[in-house]
Amino acid sequence: MTFLCGMDTRVPNPAAPPYAGHGPHLVAGGQKTTGISDVLASFSVYSLPWEWRADASQAQLVVCLGGVLKRDAMPIGTCEWEIAEGDVYPATYTFEVYEAKTGRSLATFPIESDASADASCPPTVYVGPGEGRVAVAQGVTEQTLASTLEPFVMQDAG
Repeated sequence: MTFLCGMDTRVPNPAAPPYAGHGPHLVAGGQKTTGISDVLASFSVYSLPWEWRADASQAQLVVCLGGVLKRDAMPIGTCEWEIAEGDVYPATYTFEVYEAKTGRSLATFPIESDASADASCPPTVYVGPGEGRVAVAQGVTEQTLASTLEPFVMQDAG
């Protein structure tokens, strides 16, 4: 099973260190290119605590954003850019955790958004001609994501 989770994260990666021993286990991450989303959202390794982050060659774990779907039809706020506006909607993010070396799936789980509307607005947005309004996913805070991933990162493995 080989796929990309972000531009530089290939799973399995036989050159990666094994998911074994005491934690913390370093993490690479990104957004699956085949994910299903009905709102604008993003995820990268920069969404994780800095002490867990690694590039793909050093990571023992890979966390992929598999998709983001609106959880409610009522927006919680708005975003404004020079070229567009957006409504921020509560969302459910689906994350997948893999052992980097083997590609073994360790878990798939949903996380409900909990960031403020302002914190959920991306710094830039790309819109096509005639698209003046976009749907933006309410973000997930670093604390919420970290607490959900902590068992995989900190536990003894192998």
